[in-house]
Amino acid sequence: MTPAELLAILEGQGVRLTLGPRSDRIKVDAPAGVVTSALRAQLGTHKGELLRLVGDREFAGYQADVRARAVGYQRTRGGTLKAAETEILFQLGGFDRWRMRPDELRAA
Repeated sequence: MTPAELLAILEGQGVRLTLGPRSDRIKVDAPAGVVTSALRAQLGTHKGELLRLVGDREFAGYQADVRARAVGYQRTRGGTLKAAETEILFQLGGFDRWRMRPDELRAA
């Protein structure tokens, strides 16, 4: 089973995977009894690739959220979209994270 297949199976069973605070661990939120010992072993086997997949998804979500907020900000305040993105990033405290991929964040 590939990491992408494992992720699809888990999500199909209501399991949510997210990155831990330092992006070096996977947090598993699952209904009781869903994560069997076999699935837990697969999580361990594919941890590195799952960190990348989950991190990429979270990073894409973060970028989309910043862009959506920036469009609204630009409409109300004027200026360029880039300036609005920069302002939103400073407000969120994530300016350094904006251009970094999750694997780069883990290395930082």
